[in-house]
Amino acid sequence: MIMADTIGLRVTWGGVRGSNPVCAPGFERFGGATTALMVETSDPLHKLIIDGGSGLDNLTPFPSPAPAGSGLLMIFTHFHLDHLMGLTGFPPLFDDTLAITLAAPEQEHGMTLETAATRLVSPPYWPVTPFASRPFLNWPAHPAEPYTFGPFVITWMPVAHPNGCSAYRIVDRESGQALIFATDFEWAAMSSSERDAFFAFCGERPEILILDGQFDDAEADRYRGWGHSTWQEDLAIARRVNAQQLFITHHAPQSDDALLEARQQTLSDLFPNARFARQS
Repeated sequence: MIMADTIGLRVTWGGVRGSNPVCAPGFERFGGATTALMVETSDPLHKLIIDGGSGLDNLTPFPSPAPAGSGLLMIFTHFHLDHLMGLTGFPPLFDDTLAITLAAPEQEHGMTLETAATRLVSPPYWPVTPFASRPFLNWPAHPAEPYTFGPFVITWMPVAHPNGCSAYRIVDRESGQALIFATDFEWAAMSSSERDAFFAFCGERPEILILDGQFDDAEADRYRGWGHSTWQEDLAIARRVNAQQLFITHHAPQSDDALLEARQQTLSDLFPNARFARQS
């Protein structure tokens, strides 16, 4: 599924599942691959991918060989396995004609993306590395200034999740459209000042707000400390920042199509421009 205007930000969903992939009857409509999404603008030579879950297999940023001057930036919210597992066999990483940079803020205990990703493909877990000659950017947890990649202006901030996680704000320089991506955050674990900082980070009336809503309010108490929010909390956030579109992602492995369709109906009645994200 591609959303947003032809001029401005466009998103393709490679995977919208959390924790682990699902492949079973009843999970076809929303998809079973874990988190990966591609962001595009009117600039055909610069593409942005957020996270590297199993949904990477569903994303094709460029044909092979890539057009001259093209580049791909892959940024990561955190280093849990469901957000990295797709890296091991992602074809563009093995395409020497394509310039790829991988980046993420430093997480708890000084863990960097390069360290985490390299461990993932080290013996005895994987036989080959997809990262030969690929540069890694180790960003600070709190950026001193935005990072610019082609048409994208990128900022980030830490959110509450075990072992650390970062939310991203992506702005298209040409259209001015803003996308906020915050997966794997536990709203109930954030202080009042942290919540205010997140509202400020979102800005007023962002075009696209994508939030982790893995659980429902009725089941939230069972999962306190797991690092995830409820779709009802996401709805309250979207209303507070006047989001134009809300997409709820990181669906729990046990949340099948029937459950998500029922939640979608309730959500649509409350916020017409809100959707539970579906894999492309």
